[in-house]
Amino acid sequence: SVLAYDNPLTMPGLSWGQRLCYFGTMINWCGGVFKLPSYLTPLLMLFTGVPPVRQFTWFLAGLMSVYMLCSIYGVTYISNGYGSVWYSELFTMASFWTQVRGTMRAIFWRKFQKFIVTSKRGRQSKSIWPFVRPQLILIVISILALVWAWSRVVMGISDDVFKPVLASFWALFHILLAYLV
Repeated sequence: SVLAYDNPLTMPGLSWGQRLCYFGTMINWCGGVFKLPSYLTPLLMLFTGVPPVRQFTWFLAGLMSVYMLCSIYGVTYISNGYGSVWYSELFTMASFWTQVRGTMRAIFWRKFQKFIVTSKRGRQSKSIWPFVRPQLILIVISILALVWAWSRVVMGISDDVFKPVLASFWALFHILLAYLV
């Protein structure tokens, strides 16, 4: 909505640094859309056996290791030692579906929305189901994908043991995050 009505990218009087900071703040709320493929890629790899890259090489492993180390060091440095990649991932898991829904509403259904003031006296609903449903669905689909991929190896349908290993690691990591949410 801010981008549509009071666009800081075109608003007069702001420096390029301010425009970039405002844009970064606005695009942050679209983070769930960018994180959703990260959650789905290991599952697709486990179900289909098709990796997201053509070939796993030591160069790719080294490149990813450098990227991960730079990311972890960057968060630690920028936050003056108080930042945590773990808590960032946990927050993203907790909020990704709300961000996906909000982004889709802002892009496709903005003109059909109307502002409603909600009661501030306690919870609106007694059920937490709508808030944890996406994480529980991710857990169930991840478990099904793990069972599918490893049963193919155990039954001899697939002889490539390496392919499901990396995807299993990420699926288990996402299951842990979703469980903690």
